[in-house]
Amino acid sequence: MNALRDALLAAVRGKRWAEAQELLRRIPDPSFDAVLAALEAEVLARMASPHTALQRLLSREVEGGLRTPFPRAMLDLQAAKLSLAIGDWQRAERHAARAALRPAGEERVEAIKLWAIAANETGRFQECLVQARKLGLGDDATPHLKALAVLEALTNSGRMPEGHARPPSAQPSDAGGTLTRNRDDTEVYAALVDLHLCRTAPHLAPRVPRAPRVRQAKPLQPRDIAAMLRLPDLYPSEQAREQRLADLREQIEYLASRAEQEALPPAIVSAVPFRVAYQVEDHLPWQHGWARFVVSVAQPLQRPVLAASLRGKPRVAIVSAHLRACTVHNYFASLYETLFERGGEIDLLLVALGTRDAGTERLAARAAAVLNVPNDHRAVQQVLDFIETHRPHICLFPEVGMEPVVNLLAALRLAPVQIALWGHPASSALASVDAFISAEAVEPEDADSHYSERLVRLPGLGTRFPAPPPFARPPGEPEIDFVCAQSPFKWQPEFIRALGRLLRERPRARLATFLAVATTTEIGLRRLLERCWRPYGVDPADRLILYGSSDRPTFLSRLSNAKVALDTFLFSGGQTSLDTLAVGLAPVTLPGRRMRGRQTAAMLRLGGLDDAVTENEDAWLAAAIARLDDRELRRHESEQSAQCLAALHADAGPPAAFRELTDRLLQAILERGLVGRDAVQAVLEDAARDATERPARASLES
Repeated sequence: MNALRDALLAAVRGKRWAEAQELLRRIPDPSFDAVLAALEAEVLARMASPHTALQRLLSREVEGGLRTPFPRAMLDLQAAKLSLAIGDWQRAERHAARAALRPAGEERVEAIKLWAIAANETGRFQECLVQARKLGLGDDATPHLKALAVLEALTNSGRMPEGHARPPSAQPSDAGGTLTRNRDDTEVYAALVDLHLCRTAPHLAPRVPRAPRVRQAKPLQPRDIAAMLRLPDLYPSEQAREQRLADLREQIEYLASRAEQEALPPAIVSAVPFRVAYQVEDHLPWQHGWARFVVSVAQPLQRPVLAASLRGKPRVAIVSAHLRACTVHNYFASLYETLFERGGEIDLLLVALGTRDAGTERLAARAAAVLNVPNDHRAVQQVLDFIETHRPHICLFPEVGMEPVVNLLAALRLAPVQIALWGHPASSALASVDAFISAEAVEPEDADSHYSERLVRLPGLGTRFPAPPPFARPPGEPEIDFVCAQSPFKWQPEFIRALGRLLRERPRARLATFLAVATTTEIGLRRLLERCWRPYGVDPADRLILYGSSDRPTFLSRLSNAKVALDTFLFSGGQTSLDTLAVGLAPVTLPGRRMRGRQTAAMLRLGGLDDAVTENEDAWLAAAIARLDDRELRRHESEQSAQCLAALHADAGPPAAFRELTDRLLQAILERGLVGRDAVQAVLEDAARDATERPARASLES
């Protein structure tokens, strides 16, 4: 039984939900204890629904089927999360309050967060705050209790956002100066985001921390940076989004100025402005300020490795926190493999930050040297020691902009030539990154102006994608009309409005999307859609289906049950669009002006599915309705999707072009002594000249 329990725990930690579900079936009911019951609830929440998971969790306690006494705190905390996920505020409040009364620890802080959310809905928020204080947890105990006090002040002053309950007895006041006292606390801002106040109505949230007020002489802490950079997942309007982004830009400029004037430790880079690229078309004004900040922090770490790197056997380093099973690794595994094709001519160096898995091991087995360290600032010196020892000629960063440690390392000169791939498809704005590799079919004509690096276009989609895993269509389930495979944090106000228009045009249609069990996000999404779809007469309670997170075969199975797939605006699907094609659906897309909004359109055009690519919102709407109404069109596109996907999987052109680019860069470094952007520019000019001369030579030979 212990081996079965350990296997179940490993499957849950690895998010292999189908495997976990199968393991649970092998455990007899009399053997269940507190841990197994909690794991069962987590698996059911993802594979079935939060409602099913809650009912099962409660029934186990009622039936007395647990082998050992069930720790109340564990039961109550899990039940509170699931109750919030289904909008049962009173039950959530009851369980969260009981969990908060248990011994202090992380569970108590989590319980108080859930308690505050639920009590705010039931109108007993002040009672929640009073009880929390009776536990000996004053306003200064945790950021979340400070946030409770700020919420109380907002409630009493009549400034609670729409959809949040206001106690009838509340009188306008500032709760003893609480709002004024805590308004600029960065931890409080982060806590307010956790309490989903900022998720549902960010334009009404306390605007903290504002840069002019933060400019007091207090030392900056890593948590301050993380709080400053936090952006809401969802916005009720374009105006709310623009206001928050304007505040963020001011805050980033302040941070850059501060870092240029004082020495800050590497750990201060505790977050990155990752979400900006999802919320604005031209992210460079924000990114340039962020680059100034990171470069100022990183410069004291710089070591003189450049000159010594210009000799010896060619060496290429990959520095990444995503050398494992994930979207970034799926994108670039075929490019990495080309570095091994000539049997030892190039030494591949791996710097794997964080988790390793079978994909990491496959690369590591063929690499000349491997460093695996935690994805943590304390590992930076180990990485620099490794780089100084092996002195790569080229350093590849697959996902600059996604991870703080990778961002910090990319701000240093670790190799003569440094290259960013499009794991995060947006410019780094770092002078130390010489080239940004992208895909020719995806980039618009004016793409060079979208990057601070020299843009290098690989043919087609820029890589060869792996084939999807096998999946089975869900038996006996009714078809869903529309599906959006992209995470709701990609749903900008313009897209949400278009969905409302679409569902108004087809009053009986339903829309499905995918969401991990994160109660604040689900609650925020449902409430925001209620508000935004109200003008169209659309109620998300009847029209929206939310699937929990699952393993990839289950995701593909659910995706295949839809009639029409919809692609998000501004930031399109990537891996999810490939998965959509794999199940026989051509996503209806409206491409943006930047690469990150054009990936789906490029896939469709390469596969001859141009009709699913639209030019404006009205055309997008018409294309979606046409596919819903025309079964024959859907059948034709399903066949075309299979051919499109097969062609993309078979395209060996991008990996070959990547290998040629690598060879040319190594030649420029080792034989011509070129470094940095000079080397990249020389390679691009040579490639352009060869492309011009090749047809002429072919003509003469013929």
